[in-house]
Amino acid sequence: MPLESPISVSTRARVTGAIPPVLRFPLFVWLAVTISSLSYAFIETGLDQTLSEITPHTLSSEKRLVLLVSRVIELAVVWSANFDGLDASSLVFIARAPFLWLLYSHYNVAPASLVAILLLEIYTTYIPLSLLRTPSAIHTPPPTTQTLYTRALIDDLAVRSYVSLLGAGLYTAILQVGYRLFLGPLLITRFDGLRDLTAAYTTYPFINLLLALPLGWASREILFSASQAAGVMPEVSTPAGRVAKIRKFQPATATLEETFYHNIWNWSSRNKVLITRAAIATALVVGMTTIQLVCAIDGVDLIGALGWASVWGAGVATNALLFGWVGNV
Repeated sequence: MPLESPISVSTRARVTGAIPPVLRFPLFVWLAVTISSLSYAFIETGLDQTLSEITPHTLSSEKRLVLLVSRVIELAVVWSANFDGLDASSLVFIARAPFLWLLYSHYNVAPASLVAILLLEIYTTYIPLSLLRTPSAIHTPPPTTQTLYTRALIDDLAVRSYVSLLGAGLYTAILQVGYRLFLGPLLITRFDGLRDLTAAYTTYPFINLLLALPLGWASREILFSASQAAGVMPEVSTPAGRVAKIRKFQPATATLEETFYHNIWNWSSRNKVLITRAAIATALVVGMTTIQLVCAIDGVDLIGALGWASVWGAGVATNALLFGWVGNV
């Protein structure tokens, strides 16, 4: 069965109907940042003390500004890409996973604290967005989506499980390849204050696969399910929910813009959605991971942060290729 938003359609309609469209995005940003700040202040004392030891005691105003601006940019991407609450939650999960994985594997931060941080990041995005935007058709149960002929494929538990497992396995494999190629020396030379290097030189494929299962699920949700539904539902056909007019390309009369579009972006709706979402997810994974490591963790330089983030960015891009192949089988 499709995932459903706990916020009723009538409640959302009343909220969004009372707010002018021009004010919805600023309100979304304000709610997300405010809820996040208040939530962190509430749980801060209960988090693992290791976090206070590896983070700067006093964060400079410049780093605070960078973290805030990066968060606003992330929210702007979510909003402009027309993601609903569940899509945004999956994207935030993917974007935070590399940072939290590093804290768990190499800084020995307690898993409970990392789970609390991850849930906080997810719900501070999900709640405001679910109040201000209706869910997409793939997250709406029948009968409103009876026309979706891929519903059986998207909702089939076996398919969802297999695709999620494939995604998790691919993340695990790429991480192990990264450790073998360059991550070990990179962690030693570019991450001062690292607590544990065991994961860099000892293989735990089964444990890593289990840890990566939620990441595989989130990647499947935002990449595979959305791309499979594209071409049937207008709201997922393009990032902004706009469907391009389909017309036969005429080389003799085509403008430069039309020729460029035909040669570069003449893909099926499924592939367009997959490519666009993969680009968004990859960029956010690399960008947010790099910024969080450099600004929030002591002793991490830019090259080290980019090196760690690039492995996970490669994981997202490779998953998109895998999901594209699976979807075309």
